[in-house]
Amino acid sequence: MKSSASSAIVVCLLGACSAGEHRVAEDTDAGDTAPPPATEAGNDGGKPPVDAKTGACAADTRDCADGGVVQCVDGAWVAGERCENERPHCAAGRCIECLRGEVTCRRQTVLLCDENGVFQPGITCGTTLPVCLEGRCVECEPGRGKCDRRQPIQCLADGFYAPQANCGDHTACSFGDCVPDQPPVVAILEPASGSRFRIARQGNRSVDVAVRATVTDAEETVATGRIVWSTDQEKIQPESAWLLNYGTDTYVPLKVSEPCQDTTHQLRLTATDTANNETHAEVTVTIVCFDSP
Repeated sequence: MKSSASSAIVVCLLGACSAGEHRVAEDTDAGDTAPPPATEAGNDGGKPPVDAKTGACAADTRDCADGGVVQCVDGAWVAGERCENERPHCAAGRCIECLRGEVTCRRQTVLLCDENGVFQPGITCGTTLPVCLEGRCVECEPGRGKCDRRQPIQCLADGFYAPQANCGDHTACSFGDCVPDQPPVVAILEPASGSRFRIARQGNRSVDVAVRATVTDAEETVATGRIVWSTDQEKIQPESAWLLNYGTDTYVPLKVSEPCQDTTHQLRLTATDTANNETHAEVTVTIVCFDSP
């Protein structure tokens, strides 16, 4: 049984009351009411707690409000340090680096926030998953890409690579995107255009001409099998008119007509890259027949 000067006697709490018993009185005074719940520690917003009776705070206490620390001075909350920059959060009346359980990255290391609001180093991302993204190890940095020959491979928002469709003709893969492809640049260094080579009338009907050239490509190294020497004299040597030899430093066999007559060849070097861009260069070479002694 409990009594007070300003409240009725309470003897009946549940069920029907017996004779002489009374239910809980409705006119309890303010001192008997429960105070409002305090602001949860770590809540940057709202107002800090005050005493339900006096509306004042406890002397020398600290709390959080409006994104910063507040301190009780003479029964009233006074704004203190703003929580920002390297310590953007407020909890239990102090600015902290992070909230417990929060994860982030520092270069390749995963950081986990401890109970004191301080990031602690965790695992370091390794060879298979070398990038730290939002507190976890992933394959790549979103938005970056790479190429597997002509196939773009893009890094998606989750930090993992996804192969894309191959680039089409006249395009090349560059950093995970299909871009316009530049054709090869071809230059014949030897022989010089207008060169003449001698062949005996009584001997063979062809002469091996040393050839040398350069083939460059901004996107790739053009394979030797895509660098082809040919001649316009298809009637004289039809079996190899468009396939005399491969490469940039080799020999090509140039034939003369029967019977041996001076023959001029338009010697062509053609280079084709993997995007099927084709470039060629030409020189004129004459095979001169002479009578051997």
